[in-house]
Amino acid sequence: MKIKRRTVTTESLLIYIRCGNMKILRTFAAVMAKKKLSEKAVSYKDLCKAIERKDVAPLYLLTGEEPYYIDEICKRFESFLTEEERDFNLNLFYGKDMNPEQVLAAARQYPMFSQWRVVIVKEVQIADERNLKKLLPYLETPNQNSILVICNKSSKISSAIVKAVNEKGIVFESPTMYENQVPKWIDGYFTEINLKAEAGVSQMIADLLGTNLQKITNEISKLAINLNKPVITTADVKTHIGLSKDYNIFELKDALAFRDITKANRIVNHFIGNPKENPLQKMLPILFKFFVEVIMVSQLPDKTDASIARAIGISPFKTQPYRSACGIYPLNKLFFVIACLRDADNKSKGVGVSPLSTEGDLLRELVFKILY
Repeated sequence: MKIKRRTVTTESLLIYIRCGNMKILRTFAAVMAKKKLSEKAVSYKDLCKAIERKDVAPLYLLTGEEPYYIDEICKRFESFLTEEERDFNLNLFYGKDMNPEQVLAAARQYPMFSQWRVVIVKEVQIADERNLKKLLPYLETPNQNSILVICNKSSKISSAIVKAVNEKGIVFESPTMYENQVPKWIDGYFTEINLKAEAGVSQMIADLLGTNLQKITNEISKLAINLNKPVITTADVKTHIGLSKDYNIFELKDALAFRDITKANRIVNHFIGNPKENPLQKMLPILFKFFVEVIMVSQLPDKTDASIARAIGISPFKTQPYRSACGIYPLNKLFFVIACLRDADNKSKGVGVSPLSTEGDLLRELVFKILY
């Protein structure tokens, strides 16, 4: 397969490897494109600013697969009123035990000693749909002195509910965050909380914690509190987010990059002895991404630190493993490694593997195939 040096990106190369041609890439992009639920689309930041300046609507539907934004917006509505006003004008309901008559009675009641009454219904994704539909008459003619907030942590929601809220209020969509979007999101979060991080920190956190934004923000907050320093380093992440200094996926990645067989086997043995701390499904994406980036680097005409850093978005001081891997693994071997990683991923999900095989067996086999 010939790779165009000036047009290949990490994301497109991932698709090339998985799919093999541009027709499938276009199909993939079409499938991933989702129609917006609301024609009056509003961003998270804009919605937060509007709540802060008391520019509110009588109805809100917070819906989508990513719970982080829904929870954060919900917190803002919970603290929308002053402490004295909340005692009389804040009502919280939960989907599982939701009584629609009680919700409607609270929403229709006029506020006491306040301009607004806030009524929040959480976790409606587990509510009885028949109870949810009983809210429809109110959604069509809401109390203008109440703010009814419906929180649905799912992409599934009655179209009638969406349509009704769209007419009189605001529908906020909280879509799933994809893996390749997380590092940039973490960069933005660091900026938001006035904290700096050295190159590679956001990617490392994303590799370790995946797409769980709530967990990511919690861990970053812990780092900020415990370290009390202006710049977070990769060493800080390794120390404070549960990584062993000598036995972690990043050390294994480097051992493979430099073909350090002794070190790689020592780390594998440690992983096998601690399977709960080192699940294979958590490690495979990190190795996959690394070897895809090595392929990209191998195609660069200029392999200086600066050009490698620009091509794959890392610090110029962290390019040595890529340069080493390019010198050790020829292109056909690198594609073989990608195939081995895909095979290990399938086997870890029970496809084409003996039921007696453990994750440790799969990891040992994978590392052997990469090194030899």
